[in-house]
Amino acid sequence: GGDGAAAPIPQFVGNPDLKPERASEIEIGADGGFLNDRLGFAVTAFTKKTKDAILLQNLAPSLGFAGTQFINVGAIRNRGIELELYGRPVEARSFALDLRFSVAHIKNKVLDLGNNPDGTPRLTLGAGQATVGKPVNAYYARRVVAATLNGTGPTATVTGVLCDDGVGGPGVACASAPPVLQGQYDPTTEGAFSATATLWNRFRVYGLVDFKAGNRHTDNNRRALCQVFLR
Repeated sequence: GGDGAAAPIPQFVGNPDLKPERASEIEIGADGGFLNDRLGFAVTAFTKKTKDAILLQNLAPSLGFAGTQFINVGAIRNRGIELELYGRPVEARSFALDLRFSVAHIKNKVLDLGNNPDGTPRLTLGAGQATVGKPVNAYYARRVVAATLNGTGPTATVTGVLCDDGVGGPGVACASAPPVLQGQYDPTTEGAFSATATLWNRFRVYGLVDFKAGNRHTDNNRRALCQVFLR
């Protein structure tokens, strides 16, 4: 590379010890229909445990490679329940209306991350990474718990900024504050509502509304407005 820089820069460092994940799952459910199937439901609950789960770990620059590496960790647990309701409230020769509603709630947690080189249990893969007892694919960042706004508009200043210390204390200087759990990228609740109208057994009109909740993402638009344009 130019100026003595390395030419190949790997995004992911290989791991010859990487092996497949193995999962076991228990699922139970029931469904039923009534009034010649004009009204019905389906419900399913499951619990799944994944061993040798594959996660990304940030590498220390001292290893000579910048980036991340796929590794096997101890175990991850997923649990959830799904419910679906459907019905046909209107059924005539020239018109029929079908309605369907579904909702699912899913939670996951890291159970085990294996051991450190000294044999002690590994509780985290590093600051802002997978942590025992926390969700997978979680979002960690410093959390401001106190601040004073002086003035308004573009000339306003902020003083006395303190961040969460991660152990329930009154707050510490943000420069030394650890990243704390803010939420997870994957939604914990998903659902949908759909309606289908059938006209003269020849035309069909379909509509769908879905939703997701329980997840959190960073908003760069808001960050730019507040940090760069001071709005």
